Amino acid sequence: MCWTCAAYATNITAKGSPQVDSRRLQKQRQAQGDLEEDSGDRNEEAGMGLGYLERCAADRPRWWAQVEASCTTQCTVHTQNWDFELNSRGVGGSSIRGRDTSALGAELKKSLNEPLLVSTDIWETPEQISAGTDLAEVGFSGQELAGVEPSGHGDCGHSVCKACLQQFCESKGSRQCPYCRRKCSKDIYPTNMALRNLCETFVQERSQRASAGSEVLCSLHSEKLKLFFLEDKQPVCVVCRDLKKHTGHQFHPIDEAALDRKEELNITLQPLQETLKAFQEAKLTYDETAGHIKTQAQHTERQIKKEFEELHQFLRDEEAARLAALKEEEEQKSQMMKEKIEKMSGEISSLSDTIRAIEGAMGADNITFLQNYKSTAERAQCTLQNPERVSGALINVAKYLGNLKFRVWEKMQEIVQYTPVTLDPNTAHPRLILSEDLTSVRLCDESQQLPDNPERFDRYHSVLGSEGFNSGTHCWDVEVGDNDYWDLGVMPESSQRKGGRVISGVWGVCLNYAYLALSPSHPDTPLTVKQKLQRIRVQLDWDRGELSFSDPDNNTHLHTLTHTFTERVFPYFLTLRDVPLRISPVKSCITLKHHR
Repeated sequence: MCWTCAAYATNITAKGSPQVDSRRLQKQRQAQGDLEEDSGDRNEEAGMGLGYLERCAADRPRWWAQVEASCTTQCTVHTQNWDFELNSRGVGGSSIRGRDTSALGAELKKSLNEPLLVSTDIWETPEQISAGTDLAEVGFSGQELAGVEPSGHGDCGHSVCKACLQQFCESKGSRQCPYCRRKCSKDIYPTNMALRNLCETFVQERSQRASAGSEVLCSLHSEKLKLFFLEDKQPVCVVCRDLKKHTGHQFHPIDEAALDRKEELNITLQPLQETLKAFQEAKLTYDETAGHIKTQAQHTERQIKKEFEELHQFLRDEEAARLAALKEEEEQKSQMMKEKIEKMSGEISSLSDTIRAIEGAMGADNITFLQNYKSTAERAQCTLQNPERVSGALINVAKYLGNLKFRVWEKMQEIVQYTPVTLDPNTAHPRLILSEDLTSVRLCDESQQLPDNPERFDRYHSVLGSEGFNSGTHCWDVEVGDNDYWDLGVMPESSQRKGGRVISGVWGVCLNYAYLALSPSHPDTPLTVKQKLQRIRVQLDWDRGELSFSDPDNNTHLHTLTHTFTERVFPYFLTLRDVPLRISPVKSCITLKHHR
C-alpha cells in the first residue's frame, strides 16, 4: 500500500519514530494458520514490513531515504508513491491527497517532531472507538482522515482505507484483510461510521480552536507562545526563554505586550490618520478644482465667442457701410456719365443733321445754291463748344482702400474700452460677484461653490487685480457710487489671504463709517473729505515708493502713503455691499510718429 496508508497502521511517536505492535501482529498471524492461500507470501510480507519499520525506528534518516528512494508505483486514490506493503490493520487516507510525493514527504518529515498519527490500538474495533477515545491524547492530528472513507473488513472488524483495501484485494485476486489475511464473504465493505464521525468531529473542533488562536505553537518547541521577546519583537514560548542564548533578555507576557504594542501603534496611527484626512480633503479640493476648471473653460469660451461676435458684427457693419458707400458713388457717377452721354448723343445727332443739310445744299445747281446760300450759311455757323473732359468721374478708390485696416481699427476705438486694471476671479471671495468683463465687483447674499485654491480670499470679501506691478507708474479710477463700505489700495503678493482676524499688508483708503487711510506700518489715519466721494483715483509710483489717492471729479488730493516696495503689488478691492465697485475705462489716444 502507499506510505500514507502504511503510516496509519503504525504509531509515530512524539519523537517521530515509526513503531508497530509486532507481538500482536505475530499472534494474529499465528491464529490464522488455517489460511492456505499465499502463506509463503504472507510470511515474507509480514517479515519485510516489520523489519522495515523496525529499521526505521533505529535509523530514522535512513528510513526516510528508503521511503523516498523506493517509489515505483502510485496509489490511485491518494496519488502517492507506493513505498512498501505492510500487513497490518489500520485506516488509510489523507486530507493531502492529490499532492505530489515530494510535498507529502516534506510534510511528513516536518511532522516527525510532533505527534501526527494514532496507534492502531485505539481503533481495533468500532466499539472501542465509540467508547470515547480522545485522539488528541495520543497525538492524532485529525487531518489525516479528512475526506477519506474508512471501511470495515466485515468478518474480522479491522478498519482499512477503502481504496487501499480494494487495491490490495485486486492485487491478490481475492477478498481478504490486509492485516490478518482473513477472507471476506461480503461483496460490499461496510463503512466504519464511528471512526469517520470521530475524525470529522475532531477536525472540526481543531479548526475552531485554530481560528480562535489557541493552537498557535512555537515552531521550534511546539509549545504555546506565551511570552514576547522585546529585543526581536517576536512572540516566543517558555522553552525559548529558558535557552542559554536568551540569558539576560527581557520578556513580557503576551497579553501585556500586545496591549503595549497596540498603544504604541495607536500613537503612530494618529499622524497617519491625520495625513489620510489631509489627503482626502486635498483630493476633494482637487475634484472641485477639476470641475471648476471645466466650468471656467465653458464660461470663458462663451465670453470669448461673445466678444468676438461683437467685433465680427462691427467688422461686418463696417464692411457693409463701405460697400454701400462704394455702391452709392458708383451709381451717382454712373448716372452722371449716362446723362452726359445722352446729351452728347443729342448734340452729335443735331450736328450730323446740319452737316447733311449743308452738304445737300452744296450739291444743288448754282441758282438754287445761291438762292439758299444765306440760310445755309447761317446754319453752318456752329454755336456749340467742344466737349470738355469730365473731372472726378472715376471712383475714389483711395477713399475706400487707403489705410483701410487702420481706419477700421481707429473707428473701433468707439466701441472698444480700455481698463487699466481688471479683476482676477481666482482671488475673489466666494461671496463676491464679478462682471463679465472683470471690471466691477459686488457682494451677493450666498457663497458660490468655488474651489478653495491658495490664491483665493476665504475670510475677507476681497479680490485682487489680475496684473501685479513691480516697477513704473500706474493709475486707475474706481467708481464707488453709493457704496458705503469699501477698501481700495494695493497688497503685496506674499500677504496672507487665508484666515486671520484682521486684514494685513494693505496700503490704501477705506470707507467704514469714516474715510481712513490704511497702512501696515502705521495706525489708520482719518481723512478730511468735504463731500461724499463718487470716484477714487489710485496712483502708484512703485520706484519712488508712493501711493496717492485723489478725487478726480473735484481734482482734490486725499492722501499719499510712502513705502519702499520690495516685491510685486496687486490692486486691492474690498466691499461689503451689493452696490458695485467699478473700474473706470480710460480713453485711448493714437499717436502717430513719422520715421525719419
